[in-house]
Amino acid sequence: MALSYAAKESLYLAESLLNVGVAAARAGGKVLQEWATRFSVKEKSCAADVVTEADFESQQTIHTIISREFPSHGFLGE
Repeated sequence: MALSYAAKESLYLAESLLNVGVAAARAGGKVLQEWATRFSVKEKSCAADVVTEADFESQQTIHTIISREFPSHGFLGE
């Protein structure tokens, strides 16, 4: 059975989303690995709610990759 044009476009978009998401996750993971032996902790809203510089840099890396490929998409981070 042949796929319609719309179905092919949907599959292409899904594949693109997956590929960019995987690439972004790998890049973010690489940043965290680089920080494995050196990081500092910052408080977000209270002493029990912390974020490290590594977390922030990893998230920024992921956001940059996703935004570059899908500039009209939103991004909700930590």
